Amino acid sequence: MIRSISNMKIYLASLLIACFQVMLASSSYSSFTINHLQGLSNSAVLSILQDNQGLMWFGTYDGLNCYDGRTIDVFRTDFSKGRTLDNNIISRIQIASDDKLWVQSYSGVNLFSTDSLSVIDNYVFPDEEVIVFSNRKGDSWIVGKRNLYYYNTYHRCFVKAGAMNLNLENLQQSAYVDGQGGLHIVPVNDTKMIHFSLSSFSADSLQTSLDVTSSPLHSKVIKKTFIQSGVICFIDEADDLYLYDVSKKSKVYIRNIGELYRKYGNFMNVFPFYDDILITLHTGALVSLKKCKTSQYGSL
Repeated sequence: MIRSISNMKIYLASLLIACFQVMLASSSYSSFTINHLQGLSNSAVLSILQDNQGLMWFGTYDGLNCYDGRTIDVFRTDFSKGRTLDNNIISRIQIASDDKLWVQSYSGVNLFSTDSLSVIDNYVFPDEEVIVFSNRKGDSWIVGKRNLYYYNTYHRCFVKAGAMNLNLENLQQSAYVDGQGGLHIVPVNDTKMIHFSLSSFSADSLQTSLDVTSSPLHSKVIKKTFIQSGVICFIDEADDLYLYDVSKKSKVYIRNIGELYRKYGNFMNVFPFYDDILITLHTGALVSLKKCKTSQYGSL
């Protein structure tokens, strides 16, 4: 597996604190800090996930961390065990089932049991940059620059579903899996969304019947996408920012962000928070677009 660290979404401790401070403004949230003093293995957090039992998982530059609200347990590579994390740089965490997680590292994808707190299996995709995507049920896909795979729960392996002939600049921000297991991808420099679906993730046959369709998303070419659980924030060729809610099939114009690009540089993520839009910058800082009474958004 070939991965570029520069393309990873790095959440520094300052960003975590800033997020909690933003949530505090709603008065229904409290502010707290999670760092090395509480046992976090590294201050550079690459991935955050809350599992189906409510536990918080943090992927860092030095191991996998589990936070239960009181203490942090750290899991690192231990080659004295039969199965172990293949690398301590944990770039992504996804649901694999109610009691399992996908833990993606710099070297591959690991299946981790939250019951036994151990690695069950390791999967490697040589010479290809890939990202694992799943929903809360654990319907799982691997999206690569060249190939598409799905996880067959009957055979307990990833099966190649087909070739990937799409322009995908940032794999992590290009796709999501819906509640029925369908995979949806927004290619770069395109105007449509591509949909992939399977009849079953648990077939006893390894023969794959992949259904591929597309639907129009925007009239102008889309240059960047930021996808969070079925909510797509995208920037088009005119530097206009839009929010598209897949479940409601509604698209909302936010504002032109050309000036913000020139002022702050690249955006690492763009996502909605209540009525506002939050932008994380490459420096680790946050920019908040506040909704005005005129229904337009201004920067804070």
